Amino acid sequence: MKRTWPIIAVDDVPKSSAWYTGLLDAKNNHAGGTVFDQILDHDGTILLCLRYWEPSGRNGDHHWPPLSSRKNGRPEDGLLL
Repeated sequence: MKRTWPIIAVDDVPKSSAWYTGLLDAKNNHAGGTVFDQILDHDGTILLCLRYWEPSGRNGDHHWPPLSSRKNGRPEDGLLL
């Protein structure tokens, strides 16, 4: 079965992770991560991903063009909320 991994760009990954895990009664896969986290259902299914939004484009090793600037997105990059 194919599944999508919705990615939500956030200003504070740990705080957002805590909120979504509580809201969805879920767990996270990258506890304490400040750049990226995955919110998982109890069976391990990825419900959504959280990614630090850094508009300056300086994401270091985690650079991903659609998250560096709203102007860098392309249709093949998917939907970024």
